[in-house]
This record gives sequence, C-alpha cells and structure tokens, in this order.
Amino acid sequence: MSGTNKSYGNSTSCVSIALDGVSYIFDAGNGILNFETDLQKNPDAEEIYLFISHYHFDHLIGFPFFQPLFSKRFNVKIYLPSFEDTQGFNALQKLVSPPLFPVDLSILGKNVTFVEFKPGEAIIKENDFSIETRLFAHPGGVCAYKLNSGGKSVVYLPDVENVGINTITDLAEFCSTSEILIIDATYSDHEIQTRRGWGHFCISDLRELSEELQQTKIYLFHHEPNKTDLGVERDSAALRSKNDNVFIACQGEEVEI
Repeated sequence: MSGTNKSYGNSTSCVSIALDGVSYIFDAGNGILNFETDLQKNPDAEEIYLFISHYHFDHLIGFPFFQPLFSKRFNVKIYLPSFEDTQGFNALQKLVSPPLFPVDLSILGKNVTFVEFKPGEAIIKENDFSIETRLFAHPGGVCAYKLNSGGKSVVYLPDVENVGINTITDLAEFCSTSEILIIDATYSDHEIQTRRGWGHFCISDLRELSEELQQTKIYLFHHEPNKTDLGVERDSAALRSKNDNVFIACQGEEVEI
C-alpha cells in the first residue's frame, strides 16, 4: 500500500514481469506509473498485457494515467475477471468517467483491447507459455494469476482472506510448482482480530502457507498502509527467521527467475 519514503509499499499494487520483449503487468495501482523505469529494462517492449486482479480502488488508481494507453507505440491488452455481481469493463468504466475522471474509456484507440473472462480459465496458452487463473476469497472476489514459461512459474495474489479449511490448501496446490509467490501480507496476528472479513491474510496464514510451499520463494507485499518499514519488518521477523524462503518485497526490487 502507499506511503511516504518507505522501502515496503511506497506504491499501491503493481508488479511487472519482462519476458521476450513483452511486459506482463499485474494490477494498475499507482505503481504502474513507474512504467518508464520498467521500460529501461525492457526497451523493446511494444506489447503490454495488463491483468487486473479485482476492482478495488487501490488496484486501479494508476490506470487512467498509464501513458501506453494513449500511445500508438504500444499494443495493450487488458484482462478483466468477471465476478458474480461484477463485469470488468463496467467496473473500469465507473472509474474512468465523469465525475471521477474528465473523459471515459471511449477515448482509447484501437491499440487497446479488453478481454473479459471467468477466474478458473487458462486465459493464454501458447506452446510452453500460459497464464492460469483461480478465484479466491476477498470481498467481491479476487483473481490469482500464474504465469508459466520455460518450465518456471510465478503466482500473483495481492488480496486474499483465509476464510475456511480450503483456502491454504487450494492456494498451496495452485502454487505447488511455482518459483515465486507474491502474496498479501496486510495484517499482524493482533490486527486481524478486529479485521476479520476485510479480505486479507495475516502472519499466521503466511506461516501455514510457507510450511506447504518450502520450495517456493514467498514475497510479502500489500501491507497495512499506516505501517512503517520497521513495523512491517517486526511483524514478519519470526516468520522470516524460521523460513529462509520468505522475503519482504521492496519498492522497485528486481528478481531474476
């Protein structure tokens, strides 16, 4: 989540994977405004795939200001999960329209296309490359993404709540062959006591998950927004000391897979 002068969570959710001249971007929080920095690492990227996990404001706030939407240099394909009561394009249109924004989605050119799907589908499948999806528990629903390429995979799940006996089991199964999991780490065990139903993991959930995924590098992000760097480190200190596969994701960090 956002803050000032933080190493952890200085922007709202956005993660980019550069692969074969293509930028695969997960969520459009204000972190997406760092795309120019990303482009320096992937200068030939002209294809952008943007995957939205759900339609809460912090995950979309950067979308209207994402410059490749308005540049003929880039072809942008936006994947929008449909939930029981929410169609993706309609949700996005509510944000990008008056009175919240001066123009609406009709101003976008032919370089931008939208793809709606239901979580659970493999939305891309080409040779040894694919992107799988899975529905998890969060108010209104949230879509997890798994990018598979060359025998390796990365899972992105920014918001999730452990609401039943199957949450950890299903997530562990979805991530079982993945090199990296980027996961919600919003609350401490103390904070979750008054925030049940708000849709987020706590440290005990992550401890249980890490025991199931000992071969996967787990990166914690999406922290409670008022928390300092020291608070983030303190909350997960015991977890990280006992599990050398658990890390705190840093603003702007690059990981080679």
